Amino acid sequence: MKRFLACVLALAWILGCCPAISVQAGTAGVQMVVASGKTVVAPGETVDFVVDLSETLNCSSAAIVVNYDEAVLEYVENSGTCTAEGAMMRRFGMSGGKLTGTFMYAAVTPVSGRIFRFQMKVLDAAAIGSTTMTFEPSARAGSEPTTVTAEPITLNVELSQEPGGTQPPEEPDETQPPEEPGETQPPEIPDEPELPVRMTVTPSKTEVFQGDVIDFSVTMTELPNCKSGGIALIYDESVLQYVEGSGRCLVSGVMMGSFGIVGGKLGGSFAYGSAATASGEIFHFQMKALNSAALGSTTIAFEPAAKVASGEAVEVIVEAVTLNVLQSEGTETPEQPEPPEQPEEPEEPEEPEIQVQMTVTPERTDVRQGEIAEFIVSMSELEECRSGGIFLTYDTTVLEFVDGACLLNGVVMGNFGITGGLLGGSFAYGSATTASGEIFRFWMKVVDAAALGDTTISFTASARNSSGNVPATATPVTVHVLCNHSWSTWASLDAQEHVHSCVKCGTTENSAHRWDAGQVTATPNCVQVGEMTYTCEDCSAVRTEQIPATGIHTWSDWQEEQAPTCTDTGSEIRNCVNCIARESQPIPELGHDWTEQILDEAHLRTTAENCTQFNTYWYDCSRCNLVSETEYFVSTVAGPHSFTEQIRDDAHMVPDSDPTLYYYDCEHCDTMGTETYETASGDLDGNDQINEDDAIYLLQYVLMPGMFPVSQNVDYDGNGMINEDDAIYLLQYVLMPDMFPL
Repeated sequence: MKRFLACVLALAWILGCCPAISVQAGTAGVQMVVASGKTVVAPGETVDFVVDLSETLNCSSAAIVVNYDEAVLEYVENSGTCTAEGAMMRRFGMSGGKLTGTFMYAAVTPVSGRIFRFQMKVLDAAAIGSTTMTFEPSARAGSEPTTVTAEPITLNVELSQEPGGTQPPEEPDETQPPEEPGETQPPEIPDEPELPVRMTVTPSKTEVFQGDVIDFSVTMTELPNCKSGGIALIYDESVLQYVEGSGRCLVSGVMMGSFGIVGGKLGGSFAYGSAATASGEIFHFQMKALNSAALGSTTIAFEPAAKVASGEAVEVIVEAVTLNVLQSEGTETPEQPEPPEQPEEPEEPEEPEIQVQMTVTPERTDVRQGEIAEFIVSMSELEECRSGGIFLTYDTTVLEFVDGACLLNGVVMGNFGITGGLLGGSFAYGSATTASGEIFRFWMKVVDAAALGDTTISFTASARNSSGNVPATATPVTVHVLCNHSWSTWASLDAQEHVHSCVKCGTTENSAHRWDAGQVTATPNCVQVGEMTYTCEDCSAVRTEQIPATGIHTWSDWQEEQAPTCTDTGSEIRNCVNCIARESQPIPELGHDWTEQILDEAHLRTTAENCTQFNTYWYDCSRCNLVSETEYFVSTVAGPHSFTEQIRDDAHMVPDSDPTLYYYDCEHCDTMGTETYETASGDLDGNDQINEDDAIYLLQYVLMPGMFPVSQNVDYDGNGMINEDDAIYLLQYVLMPDMFPL
């Protein structure tokens, strides 16, 4: 029964005193948002990163470069993947000494969500403190760049915290076997794979009807240390046809991966930026059985290939796939009529030879030393184009390459730059495409010390279509190099012009003086003229102009002639400092200064009724001692206290009083009086009532005496202890006062 009542009291207190707890989450154009799995890391720890787009990005290609302190962080090899759906080429890894992720589409495509993920390891010898990773994002929509941004990330490197403080790691005992690691470690990649490697091509069905489309999946067994791989198909083109655009490379983390018709061959290939373990499904594609396909079996043979990091080719085994072509439902095989005799065909006229003209257009032909000029390369239309390029021959003592880009959409490869010591651009399509218009843009800088005059850039152009090489020409471009003048200082020529000359070529140039705003060298006054002097900002030549007399007096300060009073005006005078002019004006009366406070009966305005109010008094004029009839101030003289308020706490309890007595408090302020009163035993909350609230208050005192003080003897059961039993006794008194007296 006691425990039940105690539980009831505790539950009542909890329900009455504990507020509900709520948590609110706040919420924060295209951004690449880089997020890490954690921001506080320890040496040796691996951190996961993801890159998401803040909104849909319409692009044909995009990339991000990760900049970090190599003394603190290192990239976890082969951990990076590009997750951009449907990209023709995608990769993440080290390229040219930079950690880079990139992907490319055949055309401008809407991309959203997650595009990359990768891992970084905190070096064991990393310095303790913060380290910041910055990012360089970029994107293009066709030939036009698209603005994207990325915010930096800061990681805090801290030592792992163990109980009792951070301790340096103990040296391992080489005589004891190492402990099992807490996390599964990736197996070491052997130098050479176990040979041979098997690729398996699996069709979705082997019994196919004319017109059917068949899905194919290509898988391979595990190949450690893989650098590249691929497979080519050999099939009867009168029976089967590749479904254009259906092929995909499914290998993650590759630098380049594709599947389609290249050079008249159907197949797929992939390549890693650095060696990795390849396995599982690597390609997916579709083939269609032609409506006119011969019935019966047809075989698809394969030519597989793979290489490891050393460049050595690996033996790859793949079995051919045989399909059985069936007649489409609802059709009968017609009898083949005898072919009619064919008349002799007339000789067809020879088609004109296809030629491609590439035109290089500079933004301007007159360029100064040190300036950068832009060039656009365009080409005439070439149907069934597979590839093309152009290379430059120029005087490197006059021109130097700055930057370049391929402007074509839908190419599997396109670039412009210096390769093998040659400057030029090239492109290639995955399948035959009509190419025309602007294909490259590049920039050349005129060397600062370039010789003046004409310099010629000549070009070697090339192009291929489905039939092979196509003759291509490009007309040379001549650029006229102008002097980047280095002018001498300006020298005054006459009152209107100055002259300077180029120290390189001797050219002279005249120009009008550029006068400054001028400086007053003689100040005018009311009777005398002044002078303004102007200086040329280029050659320091000077000229002067007269400033007319102002006719405006320069007055001295006002001097008081007769002082004003509270009720009477005064006067003041001043004189011109340059002539004998004199001027006077009145000084207004001062008016009364109601600031002086005098506390006496003569100045008393109102008397305070209680201690929260104060007497008010009329102000006195500080100049003439007149008592105001309108202006008054509130003094610090307060009214009397009213000691009637009862507050039952330790501060108001009379020490050692029995029964307990308390001092009255003023009902208007916090002042405690000297008069006392007695409180009833059991009224712990001081509301002049003894009820269940006092029992709850006593239980709160037992649980938290510092928050709920009592000033009475509350050992109601007389056992010498104050605990839950006394709260229960008080509750029983409330319910049955005759049986449980206090």
